[in-house]
Amino acid sequence: MSETAILVVGSQSLFPSTCESLFPGDSQPEAPLACLDILGASLLERTAERFERSGVSRIRVVAENRLARFIPWRLRKRISWLASPADEAEAVDRISHEEARRGIKTLLLVGVGPYVEFELAEILHFHHTQRAVSTVVCDREGALPFWVFSAGDASRSALFGGSDSAAASFPLNGYTNRLADPAQLRRLIADAFEGRCGFGPRGRQIQSGIWLGDGARIHRDAQLIAPVYIGTKARLHASAVVAQFSHVECRSVVGYGSVVERSSVFPYTHVGRGLEVFNALVDGGKLLSLHRNVAVEVNDATILSKIEPWRLMRFSRRPGRGAATAGEVMGRPNLTPAPVPVYVGSSKERHAQWETCNREAVT
Repeated sequence: MSETAILVVGSQSLFPSTCESLFPGDSQPEAPLACLDILGASLLERTAERFERSGVSRIRVVAENRLARFIPWRLRKRISWLASPADEAEAVDRISHEEARRGIKTLLLVGVGPYVEFELAEILHFHHTQRAVSTVVCDREGALPFWVFSAGDASRSALFGGSDSAAASFPLNGYTNRLADPAQLRRLIADAFEGRCGFGPRGRQIQSGIWLGDGARIHRDAQLIAPVYIGTKARLHASAVVAQFSHVECRSVVGYGSVVERSSVFPYTHVGRGLEVFNALVDGGKLLSLHRNVAVEVNDATILSKIEPWRLMRFSRRPGRGAATAGEVMGRPNLTPAPVPVYVGSSKERHAQWETCNREAVT
């Protein structure tokens, strides 16, 4: 195909809606939602894969320098790095002219933020049939951050995110979710688990409604209640429960006796022992309760914290797995605090708190 896809990540100038944080008060989130793993893969990865399946071999990514560690390795060689969001329009124009010199005729510009399921052949057929200067993809709520235009066409980037009378509107009939607020994210998770969209969990299905990523380690006394997803190298300690429409992402840890139900635990998050997380989003030390509509930031690393990759520790070599389907009756674990071990408060415990607050629970 003679098309190139340009994926704009964390945009504040071309597509302002794609950089908003799900946590109130985050003026500039550490990473946009597009770069966070959701059911084992980020929106950026899923969008790139959809274009590749549609036959688009050239994919370019526009992102800020601060997002370098969140971009998948296979896409990093295709990135145009930006010093600030104000440089996005200039970067898109530069890529447009570069692709035109390579013989590419059509560019697809996408602000990665909303989740969109599309048939690219239909969009391109509509664009060429209408002979429009540019085409914007729309759903029932209006225009999406998805444009089609000719490579080398100057000043096209000035129209993105705004109105253009010369642009044709392609009505999209596929599944869309704008992910504009936490409730929409949770709806996407529910739709994915129940098969209402193509946003499937990335991992092996060990039982009906239970998916595990590579290297996920689950203690023999932990329990899973379908549908749930446990991400790559995630850890569930003794008496931990992950229940119904919850997902624990890459390298996250759920501590001894904690319960996660109808909630999202984002990558590299440590959930301490004896906690009950219900209908919430957790990202490091930040927790957003959808039930109470309250966002808090916890500064106690033994309760909630962000796990730094270089501080990860080896897990117990004796994993187990306890799983129950949604129809089975299962009592909640006893959350009575365990006897305080002698090393609590010692330097040994402080260095180990990123992995667990109770070593006896996993050995």
